[in-house]
Amino acid sequence: MRQLSEDNLKILREKGLISSTETAYKNGDVLVAEHILSGERRVIDTSATMLIKEDKQLLKGWDEFH
Repeated sequence: MRQLSEDNLKILREKGLISSTETAYKNGDVLVAEHILSGERRVIDTSATMLIKEDKQLLKGWDEFH
């Protein structure tokens, strides 16, 4: 599970995919919304994955193996 950035949460809220009382995280290839008070979870529409900006990281030492 990976918590989404504040920017991505803002995008999902602006699009009406999550409410102000929900947070979201990525679990594998699925976006999950979780109500911050009740803990109730639901899967966010799969088209929402196209809206979020992925944080890409370059792994150091990659050239050493190839």
